[in-house]
Amino acid sequence: MSRALMQASSIAVGLGLTCPAAAQRVLPSDFAFGAELTGESEQPIHAFALPERVLRTLVDRELGDLCVFDAQGEQLAHGVSAAVEGVEQASQIAVSSYFPLEALSQARTGDVEVTVQRDPGGSITRAYSRPVLAADTRVTGYLVDLSRLAPHWAFEGLTLPLRAEHDFSVQVRLETSEDLVDFRPLTTSTLARFERDGQSLRRDVVEFASTRAPYLRITFLEPPAGLTLEGLEVRARAPAAPLARQQLELAASPLEGDDDQLFLFALEGAFRPDRYSVALPASTALVEAELASGPSEVGPFHERDRALFRRDAPSERPLAPSEDTFFRLRVASKGGGIRDGAPSLRLGYLAPRLLVVSEGKGPYLLAYGSGRARCRRFDEAALRALAKGALPHADTLHVARTRTLGGKALLSKPQQAHSPRVYVLWTVLLLAVAILALIARKLIRKV
Repeated sequence: MSRALMQASSIAVGLGLTCPAAAQRVLPSDFAFGAELTGESEQPIHAFALPERVLRTLVDRELGDLCVFDAQGEQLAHGVSAAVEGVEQASQIAVSSYFPLEALSQARTGDVEVTVQRDPGGSITRAYSRPVLAADTRVTGYLVDLSRLAPHWAFEGLTLPLRAEHDFSVQVRLETSEDLVDFRPLTTSTLARFERDGQSLRRDVVEFASTRAPYLRITFLEPPAGLTLEGLEVRARAPAAPLARQQLELAASPLEGDDDQLFLFALEGAFRPDRYSVALPASTALVEAELASGPSEVGPFHERDRALFRRDAPSERPLAPSEDTFFRLRVASKGGGIRDGAPSLRLGYLAPRLLVVSEGKGPYLLAYGSGRARCRRFDEAALRALAKGALPHADTLHVARTRTLGGKALLSKPQQAHSPRVYVLWTVLLLAVAILALIARKLIRKV
């Protein structure tokens, strides 16, 4: 009997460990609707502010039922960035696209002839100066390609860690260009590196007026022997334009109340409002009202705010973050309350942004809305590190067209059903209990 019990236990454990639910591949057809997105330029990470129609359709408030696919239907790495207000942020972004410019040692700086090759997106694929094959040449500067960041970022400084055969102090001239043909002066600065008795003096930062030009030319005036650039970082700042807060208006459903009037508002989708206002009907000029919220239409409701609301002077009021999806407005009876009609609730929110790891300019398919399909995403911090801090502030993707994928039927959540594995485990458990009962009965008889 003991051996049988051990075998039954082993079967139960084995079923628990070796019968995991099979992972299913997520397909565009698993979602209700889709939006085809295209980009105007190549970016390390594309950004797209999710529109109201997408947020209203989502079933998962954590934005899990949206996914991004390429033209072949393969899932792409993506993340979601919560939109936040604040001042523009400066970032140090590593740049790998810079090309040395060489000249004959006896040539003057102005005699350097530069030849550039670019891809269709404007990024430099090769840059060289003549004569590059001469035996006695020196590096007179560098050509820096910032086209993958411009014009969505503004540039205001360069970090140029230089190395030479000996200590040095050198003047550097910076110029900008939109087309690699015409260059305009930007600034002239001095870089230096000295080391004596364990002490060092280093100056490797060049600051300049903000520019969005995609190309920079660095020219060293009388460079020292063996001068080379060991890396390059650009200080870039996101655009200062404030984020536009979107407005969502909810219709009221009257509720039975005591002396006060009650109105219920349902919030569907994945919205995170942080402002609200009350719009009164034409028959009512002023009311005193309390706003409460709850997880369902029957509550429990918790007070969020209380204020006076005027029809001719609507104003937004702050709304603390919450997971509640139902709002209840209690209008005091004094002054007559709402005389005719019903108020509406206006909610203000900042649209979250979809972040897509670039596969060129697209097209991409944003599939969204599903009661069962979920798509895992990367953290914003991971994508920021991948892009070396260069997350665009403005949209780099735009909707080309929308279309129906699986249809509205996919928006309903499936009923919870027990898998066959659950029934098998219960059967094994009951069998094990029965065996234990038989063993106990046998032991009792021996006693």
